Amino acid sequence: MQRGVGVIPKSIFPEELSSNLVIYDFELSPDQCKLIDGLDIGERKIVPIIKFDDGRVELRDAGDENFPYAFEEPLEEE
Repeated sequence: MQRGVGVIPKSIFPEELSSNLVIYDFELSPDQCKLIDGLDIGERKIVPIIKFDDGRVELRDAGDENFPYAFEEPLEEE
């Protein structure tokens, strides 16, 4: 928001949704803004992975019709 870029946060957890709205109690430094400006664009940096108690590993939201990200690396279990 500070850089003039619209932000659309996503979460399914109420506590994350409300914490995403708390954006006016801090300000990024010029160096932080410069760092952000230098990040690559056009690809998702974090693909949320869910690990179930039974050992299954899945991409969160992968079955959603709006999930636009291909994930080519195999999921690894720890």
